[in-house]
Amino acid sequence: MHALILLLLASAANAAPTAYNADHPWSIGVRAAAWQAGYTAPGGGGHVRYRPSQHLGVEAFWNSFAVSRSPRLLHDHVIGFHTYMPLVGGERWLLAPAVGACVDFRFQTDLQHTGPSTSDVRFGTHAGFIAERQLTSWLSAELNGATYAYWGHPVAVDGWTATPSTQLKLQPATQLTAAVNVRL
Repeated sequence: MHALILLLLASAANAAPTAYNADHPWSIGVRAAAWQAGYTAPGGGGHVRYRPSQHLGVEAFWNSFAVSRSPRLLHDHVIGFHTYMPLVGGERWLLAPAVGACVDFRFQTDLQHTGPSTSDVRFGTHAGFIAERQLTSWLSAELNGATYAYWGHPVAVDGWTATPSTQLKLQPATQLTAAVNVRL
């Protein structure tokens, strides 16, 4: 079994990796992330990418973040997309600005069932960058940083009451993501 793994790795290392391949414009990836959006939390998710040309790509993603703030669990589930345009790069790497939109399903869950839980749906836009390094002809590593601007209802939870604001407020967030992509 180890010999087979070593043979596959050696074969992949000898393949000429390129950052763009017209024959394989689709890829999928897994993500590890951290964000600051009223609270700091780790997260994870996945994405699907389509790169129809050397100068344009689209990525649809999903991220989930969670942290325990006893007795509550704060968790957000974000789905969205961004387009990116590689501006700088070489045969094996690229750096690209990215812009997009997303929806955040935000929850505060009372884990002890002694108080209220809250939820809100926030809509946002984001801008940032993507840096990608091709590792083999089918595998790449990505680093993605973005700033988000969400519109949603601020929520205050105090004891037995939960008070969602009736006004929409701009709520900023930042996110740093590391991903591994597999070209299809």
